[in-house]
Amino acid sequence: MMEHSLSSESSPDKGMRDAEREDLICAADISAPFHMDELSVRSRHLRDRNHGLRSQWARGVFPQFEDRQYHETDTRIFSRHDADFDLFLFHGDDPGRMSRFLKANRIAVSSKIALALLARRSATDTTMLLNAGYDDVFDVTMDAVEAIIRVRAIERRRNVIRLHPAKTAEPALSSDLSPYVVYRLSPRERDILLKLANACGRPVPTNHLCLPFNAEGPLLNKEAVSVFISRLRKKLRPRFTIRSGHNATYTLCES
Repeated sequence: MMEHSLSSESSPDKGMRDAEREDLICAADISAPFHMDELSVRSRHLRDRNHGLRSQWARGVFPQFEDRQYHETDTRIFSRHDADFDLFLFHGDDPGRMSRFLKANRIAVSSKIALALLARRSATDTTMLLNAGYDDVFDVTMDAVEAIIRVRAIERRRNVIRLHPAKTAEPALSSDLSPYVVYRLSPRERDILLKLANACGRPVPTNHLCLPFNAEGPLLNKEAVSVFISRLRKKLRPRFTIRSGHNATYTLCES
């Protein structure tokens, strides 16, 4: 019934709603132009009884909407260098599966807006999805204007962080690597060695080494980190070595 009422809206009424939507969006923040049709949205969905209802709602909010069914074999589906979309949307009615999926792809979507869409939200489901890393949780009862303004707010906060990164985001790092190496390092080798050196002998998780110092830099996958570690081992002074840990960690050690 609800799906039918959404699709049966007359053209004049729809035009009035579109005009009202634009007025509300502009009134929300006229100092920060924002157009939903400029956002490229990649979506995955769970095939269940509310799939059509959620998909219809999403298409009414996101003009550029690429939606595909999620399969259990798609544990990790995004390349960490994949930058051809701005927003990731997962819609379904199983918050547990949706949470596990985002955790498995956390690095790949770290620079994207990540949203979860349910047919109906509950406090428990919302808490689970937010804790998993989603930026916000929507349901089909939410007005499209509110959804657009929420997305705008997330994007605005991300822009502020990119322009004014917190000084506490990274500890103060010593840039002098001459005690450790005698050979020239590539920029990414230098970044990884800096993180290892400033850990002062403590293990550094591979996931941390995948992240760039510069917010605009590319993300690495674990295989690439392993290659850079191998190169660094050949460039270290004889008294230093990089040891691999059991829990996907690396430690810079001095003999």
